Amino acid sequence: MSQELRVRAQRLRGTRDEGRGTIKSAISLSSIVHRPSSLPVRQAGIVPACPAGRHRPSFFTVYLLFAIYCLLRFADTATAQEWKEIKGEHFIVYSTGNDRFSKDVLWNAEKYYSRIADDLGYPRYSEFWQWENRVKIYIYQDQVSYVNSHNFPQWSYGMAIYNKKEICTYMGSADFIGAILPHEITHLMFRDFVGLGWNIPLWLDEGVAQRQEPKKRNIITKAIKQIYSKNEIIPLENFFKVDIRNEKDEKIVRSYYIQAMSIIDFLIRKYGSDNFIHFCRNLRDGKNIEEALAFAYPTSIRSLSDLEERWRKYIKQI
Repeated sequence: MSQELRVRAQRLRGTRDEGRGTIKSAISLSSIVHRPSSLPVRQAGIVPACPAGRHRPSFFTVYLLFAIYCLLRFADTATAQEWKEIKGEHFIVYSTGNDRFSKDVLWNAEKYYSRIADDLGYPRYSEFWQWENRVKIYIYQDQVSYVNSHNFPQWSYGMAIYNKKEICTYMGSADFIGAILPHEITHLMFRDFVGLGWNIPLWLDEGVAQRQEPKKRNIITKAIKQIYSKNEIIPLENFFKVDIRNEKDEKIVRSYYIQAMSIIDFLIRKYGSDNFIHFCRNLRDGKNIEEALAFAYPTSIRSLSDLEERWRKYIKQI
């Protein structure tokens, strides 16, 4: 072999050795560094980028599972809020569960409506609180759903939304049928009858509503005689001015609400529902308490002192 051929052969072997070294270097680096060419593949979610021996889900898989979860969660929520309705003459009850409870609510609501209407002299004329004017009662599945529906106070068991003529509560609400339902129906009826836009004095609004709760109605006489005998009666001149919401003394608060019920009970029992509603409408139209009394009871109660005298006498006799 000529000298020139031997030189060419040596050069060729050197090139091969350099190639092997390059390949070895590329292989050893690939075990440490993620090659740029593989990043788009991992980002597409086709090849998982995870350490050896572990199986982390790809981005596409995670996205797909999350989408399925959201759809199932939405379906569950939608199903939970699919209202079943039961219609009566003056009420429509919406609930998401117990049909028996809903029927009990509807039956009692109609019963309370008739009793309250008779008691207040409420004109049950044709189609009033009927058809599209019926009051809607919503019974939520649980307390959390009820509170979140309108940001109701967590301590409440039921509330009325006056401008929508709606009553809201939840399954298992404590004594809803026996106390809250007649209370809130009375609020709605009283506002409808006397005037929705009127800023009703608290003593009158709560006194009328609490008087319609069967349990409280049955103890009005006993309760007022008790605070009367203990000389805990708030003089009426102060009673009609006080804002009981700012009072911290529970004894005074209790006396206030008992007096409110007793005064209304006295006016209705002694002088009738028509005169009582006339008195309320006088207050609504801007008359002060004494003017409203004088216009409604012109021959018997013309001042606060007249009212207090006759009311205290009534307490002694009952």
